[in-house]
Amino acid sequence: MRLGKIFHLINILIICLILIWGSLQNNFMEGIDGKGRVVITLTAFLFLRNIFFNNKYKRTLTYKNSIFKFWSTWFIYTIINTFFNYTADALSLGSFIGVHLFAPFVIMSTIASLPTNNLRYLLKWLGLTSYFIFISYFINSDIVNGRVTLQRFDPNEFSLTIYLLIVLLGMSYLKKTITITQFLFLLILPMGFSIMIGSRMGFIGVLLLTLGPILSSPRKRKIISIKRSLIILSLIALPSFYLMNNTVLGERFIATTSNTEALTENHVEGTFFENFGDRGVYYVLGWKALTDKPITGIGLNNFKHKYYYQVLHSEFMIQLAELGLIGFFFYVSFNISLLSAIQKERMRMLSISFNNYLLIIFFVLLLSSSVLFLYKSYSIAIIYGLLILLTNKKV
Repeated sequence: MRLGKIFHLINILIICLILIWGSLQNNFMEGIDGKGRVVITLTAFLFLRNIFFNNKYKRTLTYKNSIFKFWSTWFIYTIINTFFNYTADALSLGSFIGVHLFAPFVIMSTIASLPTNNLRYLLKWLGLTSYFIFISYFINSDIVNGRVTLQRFDPNEFSLTIYLLIVLLGMSYLKKTITITQFLFLLILPMGFSIMIGSRMGFIGVLLLTLGPILSSPRKRKIISIKRSLIILSLIALPSFYLMNNTVLGERFIATTSNTEALTENHVEGTFFENFGDRGVYYVLGWKALTDKPITGIGLNNFKHKYYYQVLHSEFMIQLAELGLIGFFFYVSFNISLLSAIQKERMRMLSISFNNYLLIIFFVLLLSSSVLFLYKSYSIAIIYGLLILLTNKKV
């Protein structure tokens, strides 16, 4: 094996180690290293070895044709913004920046800078790691009133971990490294767990990512064939009916528009955001936060200190309200450039089924951004890194 391939394989294994450490920390070590020193050390080592020994990594961060340049600018701006606006919390300023900003940035940029001929190794090792993480949470979860609970992990964030697992499985299937039978078998536990978690948007995202590889026809140059769609819809109709009438997730879907009635103070009453259920309040109060400080925002993680008792549950409103119009501009520019790159890949028709799936993944990330926070998720960082890796070929 050449030295270059070994170098990049070590990058992949370090990222896997970071993910495994988080799982061990939450499931078997009772939250040891709460300040994130291990994660910060590993990601700092990963960053330094790439900065000094990986020319493509440096081009990925700054090259004028690189998609990642917008996220690099967002990252620098966010560090400065957080330094001046951070309100003391369970994490110190240094730990917050290191664990929630620096680590996802390094993970995403490292994935994005890998040579595409390492994709097989990347999918294999990240897939095995993600399944290990999933099993470890599955073992340590409890079921309360028909819904899975995790002592040290947010169920919404765990949905993003399932996103990653399904994306890796879907890509592996489309790259023909696993069969359709293996793909469907490996999906049984994640799909079942997603239903029992009870996250509505999490389940919608999981469902779309699961159907994506199947709907992305390898034979026809379009995302959805009518015949295939009718067969799939007929197969999911009965399970969907059962889901809506016999699970906590179904109850939450049905009660979405009435969830606001349980709030002590109904901020969304009489507004369009009543249709968002318990998520509507984040848009109404988030908009108020934006108008209070529109240019630079109120600062990351400050919404719960100044406007509501919980963190903002919408990536869009986090970017707008907490990082202001400046942060939102970099965020939107990054996503637009990424979408443009995915569309260009689809126009080349090199692998239409695979490129169609990239578009579905991107759509799921945008959809999830409406009610979930993504910026500090390592799973989302990896997914974005994969999208950049597979479309940013001019670097």
